Amino acid sequence: MGEIKTGTVDLEELLRQLSAYMLELFNRTPDARLVFHNYELAERMAATVREIAGADGIDPETARLAELAAWFVP
Repeated sequence: MGEIKTGTVDLEELLRQLSAYMLELFNRTPDARLVFHNYELAERMAATVREIAGADGIDPETARLAELAAWFVP
């Protein structure tokens, strides 16, 4: 995937940072109530959004924004 920039925000770098942050967050604050929502699920959701966006020909900026949002799906 090529590097995509929106204004001054590098979405590829933001995705890398968000992934690392979410992994650290789930590891730092384990919660027994989060049986299904965990890092693995968040990562799979982001990957699925990326796959669907690629298959449907969504423009790269919109695809990355949707992928960012997928990390926050409860």
